Parts: sequence; C-alpha cells; structure tokens
Amino acid sequence: MLIDNMANTELGPLTLPLKLPKHINKTPLDIQIMKAEFSANTSWMNVMGFFVMPESDYTSSDVLVFGAPRQCIRPNALFAEAGCLSLLSDVTVKDPDSQYNYTFKAPKKPSNAEDGCYLQWDADTISSLAVEMDMNIPDMIKDDGNGNIVSDAPYIVNVRTRMYSWNDWTATVALDPFQVKDAPGYTFVATGKGITFDHSAKSNVAGFKLPKDYDLKKLNSTGSTAEVWKGFYLDEFTMKFPTVVEVADDKKGGKGGKNKDKRISLSVRGFYLDKSGITFNISAKNIVDLRTCKVGGWSLSLDEIYFDVLQNNFKKAGFNGQFSVPLLKQNNTEGKKRGVR
Repeated sequence: MLIDNMANTELGPLTLPLKLPKHINKTPLDIQIMKAEFSANTSWMNVMGFFVMPESDYTSSDVLVFGAPRQCIRPNALFAEAGCLSLLSDVTVKDPDSQYNYTFKAPKKPSNAEDGCYLQWDADTISSLAVEMDMNIPDMIKDDGNGNIVSDAPYIVNVRTRMYSWNDWTATVALDPFQVKDAPGYTFVATGKGITFDHSAKSNVAGFKLPKDYDLKKLNSTGSTAEVWKGFYLDEFTMKFPTVVEVADDKKGGKGGKNKDKRISLSVRGFYLDKSGITFNISAKNIVDLRTCKVGGWSLSLDEIYFDVLQNNFKKAGFNGQFSVPLLKQNNTEGKKRGVR
C-alpha cells in the first residue's frame, strides 16, 4: 500500500532522499526518507523531518531537524506502531527583552531517547513528549559553592519536562550554586534533586519520596502510594551569607581554610506544597562559634536552629550547640566541651 501510494503520486524514479507528498505527510514537517532497506523478514527506513521556524524577534528562520532512525515499515502504514522522533541538533532562541538564551537540547541517543527533546508514540498514538532546555540567565553569576565567582563560565539553568497528557506531567529545574549581581557575596545553592513541579498522579521524578508520617488521605486521593502526590517540591535550598559575617574556624580565631565554608547559612529542606498544605524544615547554621562567644567564662556555640512543619501542623523545633565548662579543663584547654540539643 505504501509503495502504491508513492507510485500514484507520479514522483518518477525513486531516489533518496525522498520527500513525502503532502497527501501522505499531513504534518507541518518536511519529511524525507533518507535511507530504506527491504528484506524477506524486515523493512525499515531512516526518516528526517525539517521545520523552518518563522522569522520573529526570537528566531531567525532557524531550521529544526528531527530524526526517527530505523523505523519499521508496515504494509498498511507509513510509520511503525511505536517509535521515537528526536531533535537531532541543539536549537537556541533569544528573548530580546530579557536577553535570556534558551537552548533546546538534542538527545544523546536519538533512537532510544532518555534526555533532550523527543516525542514517543505507541499503538499509533502519541504517548509522551519530553522537552529539555538550558537557560542562560545574564543576571546570575556562577559560584563554586564557597563564595568564589567562576568568571569564565556562563550561568546555565537546566529545565526538563515529561508530558503524557495535560493532566499527567512532571518538570524539574536543576540549578548550580549562583550569586545575583544585585546581591554580591550571597551564595544560593539548590542541592539534591533541585526544584520539581509534579502534576502527575501516576508517577514521580526519580528518587522522590514523602517525609515520615505524611498523610496521603489529606490529599483527597484514593491512592495509597507516593505516585498520587501532586504539587511543588524543593529538595533543599540554601542561602549563604557573605564571608564578612562568617564564624571563626581555627584556634586562633582566623577565617576558615579555602575548602572550609563557615559562613552563616539559612536553609529550607524538604519543602512540599500541595492540597494538604505546606511541609518544610527550615534551619540556620554557624550562628555563634565556640571560640568567639563567652558568657561568665563559659564558651558557647550555637551551631543550628531548626523548625519543622508537616502538612500545616507544627512538628518540632530546637537547636544544636556546644558549651565549654571552665572547671573541667583538660591539658591547658579552656574547658571540657559538652554538646547540647
């Protein structure tokens, strides 16, 4: 049937690449067959699709190139019942107002894509759409995590989304440590799994888990596993203050070494926002150092203050620190250290 359709279009001698006529290719892509092979057992073809983006303030007639390698040819249909159509080269667009660059990424393995931009279909129906892009944000400066600016590298934010339907999709944002031009010296670090938007009741992003004692019944869902959870999730986000307010680190009261970041920091961990309310742990670290704070001859430190909330309900709060007892001096030291919580 496929060969008959091609022959009836009066294409003349069949030479490759072969551009499919519009009555077969009813898509905005210019689809061409680059290579085909027929045998007694299998028939397949390499397909490429070209789409010229219209001229605009964001694009300059860029050409999007898609590929579907080794697609099976069925007797009664052009494409296989299942397959993958992948972006074959990165495409960058620029927002003229913000000057942000958006680079849409091509998968590393187009025939079996797990990253980048691609479309999958199964049973002759589109099953999922994946988009990955890198955003270059001029107002953000890359930081090595210890307060040192990485001047020779642009700051890139990676965004990934996987969509199965309008009601079934997830998106993640991965951030390297950064500084903001208007707030020099402050380091912002999004660690762990980054930022997640979960709008799927069937799956979660890799490694996702709910905190202990979390009550799924408050979501008004019939499910009993973490897959039914929907909402906004932040694994951990930390703001480190400038080095001018860091605590002492050595016995002489000097600053910390090159690899010892003793700056005062404020962190939010396990932040969940959903129908049941808000869940989070917020803490401040390196507040007061043992060698710089003395009250009545006693050395004190305040290492951490924390506060926990679970689904809009207070869970716990506390602090960690140390104190040195002058009467328990050992080996000419100031005193015996004791932990306190």
